[in-house]
Amino acid sequence: MLLTREGLELTNNQRASIETVSRAWEAEKQYLLAAMQGTAPTQGRVDQIQSQLGDYSRLSQQYNVARSARWSEAAQYLTPRQLKLVTP
Repeated sequence: MLLTREGLELTNNQRASIETVSRAWEAEKQYLLAAMQGTAPTQGRVDQIQSQLGDYSRLSQQYNVARSARWSEAAQYLTPRQLKLVTP
């Protein structure tokens, strides 16, 4: 998102740093999404489904924490003016 956002006028150094963060996030995201898909309950006894839902919930929390951390990591390369453009 940051790399394609109009008006940010990223420097080459900012772009390179954010690309590094973005690549790391994409790899982490793919891993977590695959893991979540593997834990999605399909059928079974109630206790089995509850266990699978617990695993899914933990992975979902991991996903949200990782996404937030990568956003913060990428945002540290922005100037205050740029940061105002991308935060609500």
